Amino acid sequence: MACRFRTSLFRRRNQGIVQKDLLSGIGLFMESGHFTFRNSHPGIWRIQKKIASRQHRVSNRHAADGHRNTSLWRRPDPTAKSTADGRNVRKCHCFPIVPTIILSPHQQVSHNAKRSEKLWSWFRSCETFHHGTIFDSIFPAIFLSLMLNSDRLRIVMASSEAVPFSKTGGLADVSTALSKALSGFGHDVTLVIPDYRKIRQKKQEVLPAVTDTGLRFALTIGEHRIPGSVNWTMLPDCSVRVLLVQSEYFDRPQIYMENGQGYEDNSERFCFFSRAVLEICQQMVLRPDILHCNDWQTGLIPALLNTQFSGRPGFENAASVMTLHNMAFQGRFPWNKLPITAMDARYFNMHHMETWGDVNLLKTGIAFADQITTVSPTYAHEVCTPLGGEGLDALLSHRGSDLVGILNGIDTDVWNPATDPLIPANYSLNALTPGKPLCKSYLQKHIGLPCRENVPLLGMVSRMSDQKGFDLIAECANRLLFHDIQMVFLGTGEGRYEDYLQYLSQQHPGKVAAHIGFDESLAHQIEAGSDIFLMPSRFEPCGLNQMYSLAYGTLPLVRKVGGLADSVVHSSPENIRDGKATGFVFDEYDSRGLAQTVEYAIDLYRQPQVWKKIMSTAMAIDWSWSRSAKAYVQTYHRARERRHDRRKDNRE
Repeated sequence: MACRFRTSLFRRRNQGIVQKDLLSGIGLFMESGHFTFRNSHPGIWRIQKKIASRQHRVSNRHAADGHRNTSLWRRPDPTAKSTADGRNVRKCHCFPIVPTIILSPHQQVSHNAKRSEKLWSWFRSCETFHHGTIFDSIFPAIFLSLMLNSDRLRIVMASSEAVPFSKTGGLADVSTALSKALSGFGHDVTLVIPDYRKIRQKKQEVLPAVTDTGLRFALTIGEHRIPGSVNWTMLPDCSVRVLLVQSEYFDRPQIYMENGQGYEDNSERFCFFSRAVLEICQQMVLRPDILHCNDWQTGLIPALLNTQFSGRPGFENAASVMTLHNMAFQGRFPWNKLPITAMDARYFNMHHMETWGDVNLLKTGIAFADQITTVSPTYAHEVCTPLGGEGLDALLSHRGSDLVGILNGIDTDVWNPATDPLIPANYSLNALTPGKPLCKSYLQKHIGLPCRENVPLLGMVSRMSDQKGFDLIAECANRLLFHDIQMVFLGTGEGRYEDYLQYLSQQHPGKVAAHIGFDESLAHQIEAGSDIFLMPSRFEPCGLNQMYSLAYGTLPLVRKVGGLADSVVHSSPENIRDGKATGFVFDEYDSRGLAQTVEYAIDLYRQPQVWKKIMSTAMAIDWSWSRSAKAYVQTYHRARERRHDRRKDNRE
C-alpha cells in the first residue's frame, strides 16, 4: 500500500517526507517529550536532515520580513544506543509531532471502516512497529482510533489565558476544557497562549515541564521591533499541544492590570500576540483548518486572516471562529493605535474596526470572523439588544445568521464530587451520605462558623463587583440575616465590597464568614459544603459556578439572565412535581426579588424530602464538555463552508 508520512510541524502539500521503501524501517514513539527513531535503514538520518533542510528553506523565504526560524530539529547525540536486535536508536529533541497516514489519491476508499481495516492490517505487518515500540506507546489509542477519521480538524485555539498556566476568570477554564474535549473527539488541537513567565514560575511545581522550541521571530509594533520566541508543552492527560508565546510584553506580575489599573500598553501586547499566532502557524506549518479566537485579546486574528494572510501558504483552508465571553470588555483604544494592528487604514470605519473614533478589537473580530459564538443561547439573544450588546448590537444583529449560542460545559475531571481530591469526603448522586454532610461540617469548622447541620449554608465564590450582584446583597443583607442562616464568601474585587463583607463578618461572627483572596481548595469546599449557592448577577454570559453547584448537589440561586437562565430551572411547585426543578431563579434585578427568592429557598430547605428530590435532579444532569464540543464542531464546519463560499464568490 503506497503511503506517505507527514507531521503537523512540517506539512507540505503533495510532498512525501518519508519514501515508501523506507517507511517500514521507522518506528516512532514518545518518551517524556522526546521522539525516538529506531533505525533499521541506513538512510534514515539523511531523511531527518532532509526535513530540517526543508524547514530551513521555509525560514529563508520569510527572512526579508525579519523572521528567523531556528531549526526545531537538533542533531541527536552521535553516541547511538543499540536495542536487543542491534538496531540503532537516536533521540531528537523537537516539537511534538502528530503523525498522519495519508493514502494516495487513487487508493482512497469511500468507506471509513474498510480504510481503517486496511491500514490496521498494514500496521501489524510492519515488523518495526512490534517489539516494544509503537504498540507500547500512546499511539494505538489515539492514533489508530482517531487519526483515521476523515472529519478530523486541525484546530488552533488562541486565548489570552488558560489553566493551569494563567487565570483571571472563566475564559481560562473554557480554553483548556474545550481544547481537551475537542482532542478527545480525535481533532488535532494546538492551544496558543501568552507565556506570562513570572506567573508561571510561581507555579512551576504544579505545571507541566515547558521546553523551548527554538523558534524565534520579530514583529514591528509601532516604531519598535519586538522579538518573540515560543515554548511548548502538553496539557496533562491529553494530546493537546500548548504553545506559549514569550515576549517582553508578557513578563509582568499580572495578566491585564496591576493595582486596579490596566497596563497602558495592553493594545500593543495583544496586537503582538494576535499577529504572533498567525506567524507561528506559518513558520511551524500548522496548516490550521480552524482558528478559534476568544475575546478582544485575539480579535485581530480573523481580520489578518482575511487580509494579509489570505494568500499565504498554509492558510488555504483556514476559517475563523470568534467566541464572545463578555461584551463588557471590548479592547477599545485611541485611533492612533491603528498602525500597531498592521491593518490597512481603509478598514478603520464603522463597519469593521471603528467605534466612536476608537479602535475596537472585539468589533474587529466580529466583523471579520466566519462564525461567531457566545457562551450561552440566551446571551446570543441578549447581545443583539441595546442592553446586552454594549454598543455592538447593530453589528451582531447584522451578523445574526452567523451567530450561535453554545452553553459551556465543565471539566468533570476537576469538578466531580465523586473524585474531587480537594474536598474532605467524596460523594455521588447514589451515595450522598455521609459525604455531603461531612463536607458541610468541615467547611463550617474551617471558616470559623458553628457546626450546625440543620441550618442552611449559603455560599458565594465570585469576583466582588456590581456585575455579580454584590450591590443587591449589600442592600438586603440585614433582611437575610434576620433568618437562621449562615453565609460564606470567597473572592476579590472592588475594595468597597471587600470592606463591607469583612465588616459583615465582624458584626455577625456566627453567621457570616468572608475570605478575601482566592483559594482553589476553599472554592471546591464551598461548592461541596454549601446548601445554596448565590449568583444574583446583573448579567452573566454563561457562568460556570452554577454548573459546579448543580454537579455537587448545592442548589444554585440565580437571576434569570444569560447562561444562568439556560442552566437552572426554578423550583416552582409544578417543576418540582414534574421532576424538572434544579435551583432557584428570580427575574428583576432588585434586592427585593433576591430576598424573596432566598426566603423561598429557606422554606423548601425545611422540607427534606422535597430538597433531596431537587438535589437528585440537579446532580443527574450531564454538564461535561462533550455536549458543548459537539456543537462547536458543527460550528467549525459551518465556518469552513462560509469560508469556501466567500472564496468562490471572490473567484467569480
